[in-house]
Amino acid sequence: MGNTLVAYRVSQGSEAILNVVEHVSMITIGGDDVEPDIRELIRLLDEISEANVAKVFSRGKAAKSFWPSVTDELLKQSIRPFVDKRICSALPLIAKNGVAVYRKSDRYQTINVNDRLSLAPPFKSSPRFFFTLTDSGDLLYMLKVSDGVADVSLFHSELDELSASPAVFVSGGVIYSVRGNFPFSKFRPFSAKQRIVVEPRLVDMYMQKVVGPSIASYQVSAYGFSVERKKSAPRIELKAVSSIFGFGFHLIFIYEDFDGSDSACNFSVKSRPVSLTKNDEGRYVFRVVIRDYRTEDRIESALIQEMGLRDMGGVLAPDTNANVEDLVKWVYGQQDMLTELGVKVSIEDEGREFYSEAWNMRTESSSSIDWFDLHIVVDVGKYHIPFKRFFRFISRADNKYPLPDGSVFLIPDEWFEQWSGIIPLVQNASDDDDSIKIDRGCAALLPDFLSSVGEAGVADCNQGPPLASEDFSLYVNASLRPYQKLGACWMSALAHNGHGGILADDMGLGKTLQVIAMLASYYQEPLSSDKEMFRRNETGRGASLVVMPVSLIFNWQNELAKFAPQLSVYVYMGKNAVNGQTLPLILAQYHVVLTSYGIARSCADSLSRVGFECLVLDESHWVKNPSSKTYAALKMLNAKVHFNLSGTPVENSLTDLWAQMNIVNPGLLGSRLSFEHCYGRPAEKSLDDGLMTRLRSVTHPYILRRSKEQVLTELPQLTVQTIVCAMTDEQKELYEREKSACRNALLDAGHDAGRRRFQILQALTRLRLIANHPALCSDDYSGGSGKMDVVIDHIVNIAMSGHKMLVFSSFVRDLEMVALRLDALSLRHLKLIGSTRDRDEVVSSFSSGDTPVLLMSLKAGGVGLNLTCADYVLMLNPWWNPAAERQAYGRAHRMGQKSSVSVLRFISQDTIEQKIDEMQAQKLLLASTAVQETMPDASKDALPTDAELELMLAEQFTLCVYRWKTIRQALEAN
Repeated sequence: MGNTLVAYRVSQGSEAILNVVEHVSMITIGGDDVEPDIRELIRLLDEISEANVAKVFSRGKAAKSFWPSVTDELLKQSIRPFVDKRICSALPLIAKNGVAVYRKSDRYQTINVNDRLSLAPPFKSSPRFFFTLTDSGDLLYMLKVSDGVADVSLFHSELDELSASPAVFVSGGVIYSVRGNFPFSKFRPFSAKQRIVVEPRLVDMYMQKVVGPSIASYQVSAYGFSVERKKSAPRIELKAVSSIFGFGFHLIFIYEDFDGSDSACNFSVKSRPVSLTKNDEGRYVFRVVIRDYRTEDRIESALIQEMGLRDMGGVLAPDTNANVEDLVKWVYGQQDMLTELGVKVSIEDEGREFYSEAWNMRTESSSSIDWFDLHIVVDVGKYHIPFKRFFRFISRADNKYPLPDGSVFLIPDEWFEQWSGIIPLVQNASDDDDSIKIDRGCAALLPDFLSSVGEAGVADCNQGPPLASEDFSLYVNASLRPYQKLGACWMSALAHNGHGGILADDMGLGKTLQVIAMLASYYQEPLSSDKEMFRRNETGRGASLVVMPVSLIFNWQNELAKFAPQLSVYVYMGKNAVNGQTLPLILAQYHVVLTSYGIARSCADSLSRVGFECLVLDESHWVKNPSSKTYAALKMLNAKVHFNLSGTPVENSLTDLWAQMNIVNPGLLGSRLSFEHCYGRPAEKSLDDGLMTRLRSVTHPYILRRSKEQVLTELPQLTVQTIVCAMTDEQKELYEREKSACRNALLDAGHDAGRRRFQILQALTRLRLIANHPALCSDDYSGGSGKMDVVIDHIVNIAMSGHKMLVFSSFVRDLEMVALRLDALSLRHLKLIGSTRDRDEVVSSFSSGDTPVLLMSLKAGGVGLNLTCADYVLMLNPWWNPAAERQAYGRAHRMGQKSSVSVLRFISQDTIEQKIDEMQAQKLLLASTAVQETMPDASKDALPTDAELELMLAEQFTLCVYRWKTIRQALEAN
């Protein structure tokens, strides 16, 4: 390989001799007490050992047969550059740690102390050229090495090469390492001769090929010809280029030449512009532009260390694989500092030049009761562009705005984030007028973008109407808690100002009572001792319509009769659900009309002819799907104000919130398409705090949410515990077989999206059933269930301890199997499912009797029940929607509960149930982020989205790194 470096441990043999103790490698170096620099030095020298080089380059050949096969080309082109690189890395470590370097022959195990070499400062040496043009026309050329103190002649010195490029060599007992990429080959001739003589016929060529480049890059002493030098301050330019690392900048320093022209110098090439001419006397004259390296280094340092660019092989880029747009965005973000440094930026791609200078935004605003009128102008160079002209580009997510001169202005990302959700709400979006009118309900979004908009006006409109303090004792036969009075005042204030809202209190906080108080106050109908059965509505205001699940009709009737008997009530159900021209006249006689979602849907045409005062939707998450017929029917109804009652305005996605808000305040959140583009889809990828903050700032005045923990300080403690149950061996084997069958069936499925969704739901449902008890989906199964055994043990232990419990399952057959096991144990129990007719009697019997167990299905026990007699709640399986579970155990943990409530959730290990549990956590986070409180309840086992179904199924098949669609396509392709 030639000369190299090898590490030895030595001992003093005599005054002039060192004995070699051992060759030092990473194996023999020793323990942790070795300095990091020394350890790194040994690692580098290990890599250039003959054994390691053979291993790297032999490509599987034995080391003994490798070296004889090495060609000069392989040695020069591959092996020596590999070795030279590591020798150059080792020299600074040797100098820093004072490691002694000696000449040594491999033939001896001793070292002569007189063979020690000195080390010139690593890579501080430079070549020094001497050119003399004699009177006879010969050019004398001499090269020395300068160590920063003196110029050292190499003549009569044996030069030992350590690295070819950059040059590292031994001369006169000193190791010189030359900065830059100056090659060792240029030094070698000057060890044998003091100078090179160039005959006159070759001088012209030598002046151009050797002298000129030497003057451009190195120290040169010239005799017999002239070297003129010119200094000037550089102009600085960043010019976009494409490289193997992506797009970046060439940093160019432009100097004025002798003739007034420009000379461009790249920062990565440290050579000076040089030109060669002859004067009138025929003498050679070199003209050199002296570069201001101090200024260049300062600019380069600022760009890299302060402004975040990275040097990627002579190209400065904000990041690896950056594109042209990344460069423009970087320029926008660093515009002030670039201007201060005097850096001009030029960005061009595919013949398009991107605007890369400063831009400014000017705003003015005025306001009225309902809207803000904004006048915004963006100054882009010499152009003054009304901001409204960017709307079309923001709406279609096109960030390239063409300027009149053909260049492109890149629209900043923040404009898309802050305006894409507001553009659909601009009242004159299609007018020629350049002003922007925005609904005051969205004014809370403006400060994020327009600091000069009237801040007081924005703040006022986002606080909602002022709350008046009302004495509801005049209107309702109840003593309202402070938070209930606040809720009723809040709805009254919204109603009197023509706005709707969502009362999103936790289940059990008395949303019904708050609405009744608001309605009684709204109609100004005081309580009366008059026992008249029917009091006609003679207030001059129309009836208010309350729509709810059919199971709550009776509860609303009782609550109205109990708390506000002065309000007349019409139940629009059964034979009372009349149609025809007389319906408005009939309903106008009443204060409150009660109906169900089903009736509202089927009788929408008739009800739409009635002008209601208030429309109240109880359990409004029933209409969270804006594509449903029920939703469309409710949108047909006419009312001055709308209120939704739901503890879960967000169950599965932000579309739930849009649907609810589009009923109570139509248009506030724009169109469904624009809302999903601006909020829904981004939220599915990640919950961006800024995005959620902007959404809450719009909806906050129209959503009132209180949790039980927040307002019921006297409510006893709630403890939720998840119990993971192991499946029996037989159950586990059946589960795995079902997984394989599901996978094969889905791989054979066609491309029909609806059919595929049905198959996925069917597959996941079967897996859920087996995770609970295989007998739920197979009549032939005679084995046991690990979860069922654990559940029964807990039920028995809780009952024997004298406690009452609610046992919930989403599968009725699951409850029936539990009932059979309890019958076998002679343990009394009651059951409440969808087919139960005497619902009130079952609830009353459980509440007042000594039966310890009430088995309940989700739909039957989801809403309208007060079961505070129970202090244990058992959830036999997780549901798609986490709010459903909160709703279920909210039957017991509510006002009136005196004991602490324990919730036991049972989940089968290594099954789809654990994936559902993980999905619940994500939905809880989304809901709490969007509405600023934890999501408490729900009454429907809401199904997941297509994306959630596919991901969940893919994870069950241990292929969670792919989407199911991708898996299927890949398998089909193969």
